[in-house]
Amino acid sequence: MRASAVRRAAAAASKALRQPPQPPFLGSPTPPDFTAILPPKPVFSSAQSTGYLKCNRAEATTVLTEIWRATRGIQLDSDPIMTTAVSRVCKAHNFDPSNFALLASLHKSTGPPTQTTTTVTRTLLRLGVLLDDPAAIIAEAKRSLASARSLPQLTTLPAWRKLTALASASNAAEAHELLAKAYTQFKDPPRAHAAWLKAAEAGSGLVCSVLGAEAFMASADGSSSKSGGEGPEAAAISWYKKAAERGEVDAYLRLGELLMDTDPAEAEHNLLTAAASGSFLAIGKLEELYKSRGDESMANAWKEVAEAIEEEDRAAGAEAPTITEHRSNYQKPYHPVRSHKRR
Repeated sequence: MRASAVRRAAAAASKALRQPPQPPFLGSPTPPDFTAILPPKPVFSSAQSTGYLKCNRAEATTVLTEIWRATRGIQLDSDPIMTTAVSRVCKAHNFDPSNFALLASLHKSTGPPTQTTTTVTRTLLRLGVLLDDPAAIIAEAKRSLASARSLPQLTTLPAWRKLTALASASNAAEAHELLAKAYTQFKDPPRAHAAWLKAAEAGSGLVCSVLGAEAFMASADGSSSKSGGEGPEAAAISWYKKAAERGEVDAYLRLGELLMDTDPAEAEHNLLTAAASGSFLAIGKLEELYKSRGDESMANAWKEVAEAIEEEDRAAGAEAPTITEHRSNYQKPYHPVRSHKRR
């Protein structure tokens, strides 16, 4: 075989490998089997009765069947034509586009991941993305971010372009969070920080905690603020207070730890709130706080609570870290994006 023919064959094979698998209902030459595509009846019924889904199984089957018919012969990568066809079907049946992302989530959770389930999930999400459903856009953008190798590659994807538009138009906190994660992943700190700030302004308590952690790390590193601005520790407290106002348990814990020396009463309030919300580490901090006050009775009471929890974990066979191990882990520097999780 000539070298040119080899190159053409290799290029064709490479292109074929890059092509996503054909969806099991869009583009299928035969009517789809929705008993295999849609979640099982008990799951579907439960999701509908709780208000999670805004359609019943018959309605979903009808709409997806009509979409299959309406899109036959349309190139699957022809977004404008596909959008028009899908939109007409949904409007004709008064079908809420948010159902596509909800169906995708249900489908993904009803069994082990396979190529078929992955393809069905992506197809359902794509239908939602075509109709600008925020949940579908965010879910598909998350998937894209997980597999992207560079920021330029990411920004060429339709879901990512729609995510950027969503962040701009609706100021959705989760959209800003995803943008920030992308900029962080691809090492663009200034844009990442700007996106984190926008997410916080849009109401994300978790991001306020992230920014609090970032400021706390700056204070631990001995960084100083610009002239006229608040110091890193004060900035950390400010961000954690905003996060606590939005219900972040970890923020109450961090506030309690930061305020133990300067405002013991406020520290106590925050640590008690964190402990009541299930923070194991807050229990250890309460023991420390009461010891520093000379209140051995309360310190011992919280120590007994911690020991009782550890004993329950051991009896249940859980390998939970002890209070001492929690304290050790808590003192370690951590990246505010990768490691700042709810406790």
